[in-house]
Amino acid sequence: MASEKSLVAVTCTAPINIAVIKYWGKRDEELILPINSSLSVTLHQDQLKTTTTAVISKDFSEDQIWLNGRKEDVGQPRIQACLRESEWGVLHGCGGQIQPVPFPLSLPC
Repeated sequence: MASEKSLVAVTCTAPINIAVIKYWGKRDEELILPINSSLSVTLHQDQLKTTTTAVISKDFSEDQIWLNGRKEDVGQPRIQACLRESEWGVLHGCGGQIQPVPFPLSLPC
């Protein structure tokens, strides 16, 4: 019988994208033509990147979120809004509050 892991961690990185000229809407709704062209720069991950790590365990008693090395209140409205808009929130149907996710969970990356 295979032993069950009590802690699972997944780390993903993403490059930084800086919008130089932003998209401002459509000049033609039917043809879906933009008002202006947009231009952005994506930095190489050797220069600058974001790193996100998700850790799950059936031994955890509560949800926690850490930003820039500091524990934040998961119930804080801005964090709740970000989670609702994130893919995680969409996949798990948060609809306002973080819902507990049954363990084990496979995290796509």
